[in-house]
Amino acid sequence: WWHGPIDKVKANMNDVISRYNKPVVLVETSFPFTTENGDSLGNSYSEAGPIEGYSVSIEGQAQYLADIMTLLNELPNELGLGIYYWEPAWLPIDGATWSTGAGMDYSGDKWDMGNSWENQALFDFEGNALPSLKVFKGQ
Repeated sequence: WWHGPIDKVKANMNDVISRYNKPVVLVETSFPFTTENGDSLGNSYSEAGPIEGYSVSIEGQAQYLADIMTLLNELPNELGLGIYYWEPAWLPIDGATWSTGAGMDYSGDKWDMGNSWENQALFDFEGNALPSLKVFKGQ
């Protein structure tokens, strides 16, 4: 949804498969379950309103995941391997960010403390699993 509708993802994956006959994996995909912010750092996605036909809600998140999984399962020659969800468990916890302070010092990549992705996790702000997580079990 970051780069366009699901039919474009499908076309791209079909193109990769037809060119290289290699398996494909959709990496770093996610979908927001809310526009609310759970900490002091702004969210990567905070707009209200639907995204390419999906509501920003737990139900919208679940439907997006189900549609992506269906797309991968329907790719030719069973070459759709799956997805890597980013980031399923990044909760709005004080001091949480992508790295420790020492890691940021080492890499030279300073970042504000906080989490810009918590509204796209598969857990609510208190750490409870969202119903959308059940899509991974086919429920």
